[in-house]
Amino acid sequence: MLENDLWRRTSIDRNFNWRLIEQRLFALEDAIDTTDVHKLHDLLRSGLSRNLGGILNPKLYNKANAGTKELIEAYITTVSQGIETFTHWPTTQNDNEGVTPQQKLNLLYDTRSAYGRTALVLQGGSIFGICHIGVVKSLFSRGLLPRLIAGTATGALMAAWVCVHTDDELLEFCRGSSVDLSHFIASSYRAARANGEGPHPYGWLWLRTFYRRLNRYLASGFILDPMVLQESFRANVGDLTFEEAYERTTRVLNITISPSGPGSITLLNYLTAPHVLIWSAAMVSSAADTQSCKVQLYCKDSEGAILPYNPARHTDCATLTKSSKPWKKSTHKQESPLSRLAELFNVNHYVISQARPYIAPFLYPSLRTSQPSFRALFSRLIIWELQHRFSQLETMGLLPLRAKRLLLDETVPGAHMTVVPEMRISDWARLLRNPTEREIDHWIMRGERSVWPHMTALIMRLRVEITLDRGYQLVRRTGRHVALVGDEEENEEGAGAMEVRSARKRKRTRAASTGNVAQS
Repeated sequence: MLENDLWRRTSIDRNFNWRLIEQRLFALEDAIDTTDVHKLHDLLRSGLSRNLGGILNPKLYNKANAGTKELIEAYITTVSQGIETFTHWPTTQNDNEGVTPQQKLNLLYDTRSAYGRTALVLQGGSIFGICHIGVVKSLFSRGLLPRLIAGTATGALMAAWVCVHTDDELLEFCRGSSVDLSHFIASSYRAARANGEGPHPYGWLWLRTFYRRLNRYLASGFILDPMVLQESFRANVGDLTFEEAYERTTRVLNITISPSGPGSITLLNYLTAPHVLIWSAAMVSSAADTQSCKVQLYCKDSEGAILPYNPARHTDCATLTKSSKPWKKSTHKQESPLSRLAELFNVNHYVISQARPYIAPFLYPSLRTSQPSFRALFSRLIIWELQHRFSQLETMGLLPLRAKRLLLDETVPGAHMTVVPEMRISDWARLLRNPTEREIDHWIMRGERSVWPHMTALIMRLRVEITLDRGYQLVRRTGRHVALVGDEEENEEGAGAMEVRSARKRKRTRAASTGNVAQS
């Protein structure tokens, strides 16, 4: 109707290097059609980049609702086809007659390392954070869900829920009926009985609930009752550790927590904290200030017992010492959790799902087909100015830790795409309600809809990476007789090879005694 199909069919455009993409496309098609494996090898190994020729320019995805330039779509499709062709190419022992198993493994590993990896980051949201499940559902249904998932605050709860479910369980999990809400129902019943049976005006109930939750947030850093939240989350996740969840689903769960002192750990995953219980890490991440609340990290020892976690003595999970002075103000710059994530797993691209209720209404998604109003632009300008001033206070050491988590966003160290669910003023009243099955379904659908306008851009950004990863995993599993490619090949995720091997050895020993570890 808008005649944007003509724009899609026209390759010439100043917003990207269409000549380079066209030449690469013709060369790849010729190598595939003529079954020239050596030419295909050279084309895949050289010049393969996520933003080759500027094909990720946002202007190429804001024009047509149905997609982008057909030249770009054909190029991404052909690259993926070339990777699949090379992955399934018959191997020989003589490289002059074809491709050897070692060459195939080397190409896929080196190309995957050079191309980089994507991490899905779920940020905050309180009750709005349930939108993250809808984002995951939409990506998973299209085969675009990254294996690296990070979460902060409520996003940590959602990321943990996702990373403990296998592919066969994930779609069933992305429904409100699959979440155990019995603890919240019991809590509401107890509160109703404690308040008496007499009727109260709705406005009075709303004001009393708001006052109670505000006091709870100031005292413990939680809006919902932390004990009820912990019981409910633990019932849905179980007592799985980061290492156990990784071996069960092969997804890498990353949870960021507030620093308790200079040089403290801020990113927890199966490499940095393999034996820490996921539910305890998510609860610590959800607290606005870990110094003033009662939540703490727990881990499993070698016998399978659950004990408080101490990073200084992680082998026996000794009790945390309470003599250290709370670190509230300091000019020491902490390492960004996302920067640490990039170092560990070669991440150079992020997909961010932003659902914080105090930030999301003033943000725009990375891609939009309509121009924002002047009022929206002015509101965003004010938010940017305030965040800049808060950053200055934080640099001077004058911003408390709780205010920092509330007012400042994490710095994203690389290319990223932001997905923001639509929020209305009436949605703020939902912050004072306990989650129900109907509420969960509502927010899951809201999260799904936030991804739909970005789907074409996400396919262009992630399809080649996912095809490379699947091809590498397939060749690695089937080529059992092929020697590993050096020390870097032994470490699948790029860091901590010795730690991973020793942790898995301890895991096998512990599984024989506990018997409650989920098998992958």
